[in-house]
Amino acid sequence: MKENFYRVNTPAVVYETFADEVIAVSFLDGSYYSIRGAGIEIWKLLCAGASMAHILTAFQEAYPNDPGLHDVIVGFVEELLRHSLIVAAEESVASALPVISPDLAGFTRPILETYTDMQDLLLLDPIHEVGEDGWPKPAAVPPPVSADARR
Repeated sequence: MKENFYRVNTPAVVYETFADEVIAVSFLDGSYYSIRGAGIEIWKLLCAGASMAHILTAFQEAYPNDPGLHDVIVGFVEELLRHSLIVAAEESVASALPVISPDLAGFTRPILETYTDMQDLLLLDPIHEVGEDGWPKPAAVPPPVSADARR
Protein backbone atom coordinates (compact mmCIF):
# COMPACT_ATOMS: atom_id res chain seq x y z
CA MET A 1 0.00 0.00 0.00
CA LYS A 2 1.36 3.40 -1.02
CA GLU A 3 1.83 5.94 1.77
CA ASN A 4 0.51 9.48 1.34
CA PHE A 5 2.94 12.35 1.76
CA TYR A 6 2.15 16.05 1.69
CA ARG A 7 4.10 19.30 1.72
CA VAL A 8 3.30 22.95 2.31
CA ASN A 9 2.15 24.55 -0.95
CA THR A 10 5.13 26.88 -1.24
CA PRO A 11 5.71 29.49 -2.58
CA ALA A 12 1.95 30.20 -2.69
CA VAL A 13 1.67 29.59 1.08
CA VAL A 14 3.89 31.05 3.77
CA TYR A 15 3.60 30.33 7.47
CA GLU A 16 4.99 31.06 10.90
CA THR A 17 4.84 28.70 13.86
CA PHE A 18 4.30 30.12 17.34
CA ALA A 19 3.97 28.30 20.68
CA ASP A 20 0.19 28.00 20.54
CA GLU A 21 -0.67 28.71 16.89
CA VAL A 22 0.48 28.45 13.29
CA ILE A 23 -0.41 31.34 11.00
CA ALA A 24 -0.48 30.45 7.30
CA VAL A 25 -1.06 32.94 4.49
CA SER A 26 -2.25 31.88 1.05
CA PHE A 27 -1.32 34.15 -1.82
CA LEU A 28 -3.61 32.07 -4.04
CA ASP A 29 -6.76 33.72 -2.68
CA GLY A 30 -5.52 36.20 -0.06
CA SER A 31 -6.89 34.25 2.90
CA TYR A 32 -4.95 33.66 6.08
CA TYR A 33 -5.42 30.83 8.53
CA SER A 34 -5.03 30.13 12.22
CA ILE A 35 -4.08 26.55 13.06
CA ARG A 36 -4.43 25.54 16.71
CA GLY A 37 -4.92 22.55 18.95
CA ALA A 38 -3.53 19.28 17.59
CA GLY A 39 -3.35 21.02 14.21
CA ILE A 40 -0.03 22.53 15.28
CA GLU A 41 1.55 19.09 15.77
CA ILE A 42 -0.01 17.78 12.55
CA TRP A 43 1.36 20.81 10.66
CA LYS A 44 4.85 20.33 12.14
CA LEU A 45 4.84 16.65 11.14
CA LEU A 46 3.67 17.50 7.62
CA CYS A 47 6.39 20.15 7.32
CA ALA A 48 9.00 17.63 8.47
CA GLY A 49 7.97 15.18 5.74
CA ALA A 50 6.01 12.65 7.80
CA SER A 51 3.69 10.34 5.92
CA MET A 52 0.00 10.25 6.76
CA ALA A 53 0.54 6.78 8.25
CA HIS A 54 3.30 8.11 10.51
CA ILE A 55 1.12 11.01 11.68
CA LEU A 56 -1.75 8.67 12.52
CA THR A 57 0.54 6.23 14.34
CA ALA A 58 2.23 9.01 16.32
CA PHE A 59 -1.11 10.36 17.55
CA GLN A 60 -2.49 6.90 18.32
CA GLU A 61 0.61 6.16 20.41
CA ALA A 62 0.40 9.51 22.22
CA TYR A 63 -3.35 9.19 22.85
CA PRO A 64 -4.13 5.46 22.92
CA ASN A 65 -7.51 5.89 24.65
CA ASP A 66 -9.00 8.22 22.05
CA PRO A 67 -10.84 6.09 19.46
CA GLY A 68 -11.85 8.93 17.09
CA LEU A 69 -8.35 10.17 16.29
CA HIS A 70 -8.10 8.64 12.83
CA ASP A 71 -11.16 10.38 11.41
CA VAL A 72 -10.36 13.71 13.07
CA ILE A 73 -6.78 13.78 11.74
CA VAL A 74 -7.71 12.62 8.25
CA GLY A 75 -10.50 15.22 8.16
CA PHE A 76 -8.11 17.98 9.22
CA VAL A 77 -5.55 17.04 6.55
CA GLU A 78 -8.34 16.95 3.96
CA GLU A 79 -9.36 20.45 5.06
CA LEU A 80 -5.76 21.67 4.60
CA LEU A 81 -5.84 20.15 1.10
CA ARG A 82 -9.21 21.81 0.26
CA HIS A 83 -7.75 25.20 1.16
CA SER A 84 -4.60 24.40 -0.90
CA LEU A 85 -2.38 24.96 2.14
CA ILE A 86 -0.73 21.60 1.46
CA VAL A 87 -0.36 19.51 -1.68
CA ALA A 88 0.45 15.88 -2.38
CA ALA A 89 4.18 15.17 -2.49
CA GLU A 90 6.48 12.40 -3.53
CA GLU A 91 7.92 10.22 -0.80
CA SER A 92 9.79 12.34 1.68
CA VAL A 93 13.37 12.01 2.81
CA ALA A 94 12.53 13.23 6.28
CA SER A 95 15.27 13.02 8.83
CA ALA A 96 14.28 13.34 12.47
CA LEU A 97 10.53 13.78 12.80
CA PRO A 98 9.07 15.76 15.68
CA VAL A 99 7.80 13.70 18.61
CA ILE A 100 4.30 14.35 19.88
CA SER A 101 4.22 15.14 23.58
CA PRO A 102 0.80 14.12 24.89
CA ASP A 103 -1.15 16.89 26.56
CA LEU A 104 -2.09 15.92 30.11
CA ALA A 105 -5.58 17.26 29.50
CA GLY A 106 -6.00 14.86 26.58
CA PHE A 107 -6.24 15.21 22.84
CA THR A 108 -7.31 18.65 21.61
CA ARG A 109 -9.04 18.61 18.25
CA PRO A 110 -7.20 20.41 15.44
CA ILE A 111 -8.66 23.80 14.57
CA LEU A 112 -8.37 25.61 11.25
CA GLU A 113 -9.92 29.07 11.11
CA THR A 114 -10.09 31.02 7.85
CA TYR A 115 -9.87 34.82 7.65
CA THR A 116 -10.63 36.77 4.48
CA ASP A 117 -10.68 40.34 5.80
CA MET A 118 -7.29 41.21 4.24
CA GLN A 119 -7.73 39.57 0.81
CA ASP A 120 -7.54 42.85 -1.13
CA LEU A 121 -4.30 43.83 0.58
CA LEU A 122 -2.70 40.38 0.38
CA LEU A 123 -3.52 40.01 -3.31
CA LEU A 124 -2.33 43.51 -4.24
CA ASP A 125 0.66 43.36 -6.58
CA PRO A 126 3.11 45.80 -4.90
CA ILE A 127 5.04 46.36 -8.15
CA HIS A 128 2.28 46.94 -10.67
CA GLU A 129 -0.90 47.90 -8.84
CA VAL A 130 0.15 50.79 -6.63
CA GLY A 131 -0.49 54.49 -6.84
CA GLU A 132 2.10 57.26 -6.73
CA ASP A 133 2.06 57.14 -2.90
CA GLY A 134 3.47 53.59 -2.98
CA TRP A 135 2.43 50.36 -1.37
CA PRO A 136 -0.07 49.53 0.15
CA LYS A 137 -2.20 52.13 -1.61
CA PRO A 138 -3.64 50.70 -4.83
CA ALA A 139 -3.63 52.74 -8.00
CA ALA A 140 -6.84 54.56 -8.73
CA VAL A 141 -9.03 52.75 -11.19
CA PRO A 142 -10.10 55.08 -14.00
CA PRO A 143 -13.86 55.44 -14.34
CA PRO A 144 -15.41 53.44 -17.17
CA VAL A 145 -15.84 55.33 -20.43
CA SER A 146 -19.47 55.63 -21.42
CA ALA A 147 -20.66 54.77 -24.90
CA ASP A 148 -21.55 58.45 -25.53
CA ALA A 149 -18.00 59.58 -24.73
CA ARG A 150 -16.51 57.15 -27.26
CA ARG A 151 -18.42 58.69 -30.21
